[in-house]
Amino acid sequence: VTTIGEEAFLGCKSLTSVTIGNSVTTIGWNAFSDCESLTSVTIGNSVTTIGVNAFSNCDSLTSVTIPDSVTEIGEGAFSYCDSLKAVYCKPTTPPTGSSGMFYGSTSVRKIYVPEGSVSAYKSRWRYNADKIFGWDTTAAQDGGEFTEDELAKITGFEIKKRENWEDHSTPHNYEIWYTNGSTTEPTAPFKPAAFGVATIQ
Repeated sequence: VTTIGEEAFLGCKSLTSVTIGNSVTTIGWNAFSDCESLTSVTIGNSVTTIGVNAFSNCDSLTSVTIPDSVTEIGEGAFSYCDSLKAVYCKPTTPPTGSSGMFYGSTSVRKIYVPEGSVSAYKSRWRYNADKIFGWDTTAAQDGGEFTEDELAKITGFEIKKRENWEDHSTPHNYEIWYTNGSTTEPTAPFKPAAFGVATIQ
């Protein structure tokens, strides 16, 4: 399978988890639109195109990782995802995409991109520029630590296991969800030792 066709899983209300294999290069228009129970998506490392409205109205999706193979994200690809708080983009070159790729997803608080690509992302994704932050994708994959700036913001935290990271056995497969004023936001993937946590169940 190299393509997930248009509307392939449109409106599958009971679908909760999706793993897209590394043979797939294209996710078609509306492929997973209106999958309201979908909480976990793993996008394979060969995907280059995420189609128009591919994951629109996935109300239960809280975070998503865009692999570095992606070069194009369609209009409304993650629109109206009411629970989507964090997007992790691995490509060093920002994928092409319209201003509406996250349209209506007002819960999106942070879009993490490679540290050296922040300016490029803010220029290309200018309508989401205020949400774009740099993170060291290599360090995170090897168990990266929080920065001092991140630690300074944290007044309370809850550890949550990431369900859409590529390697579920490694210790960086967690997020801290921290309280910052009245909002709760996810950080980039982290090493539990950064918080003095040896083991997480």
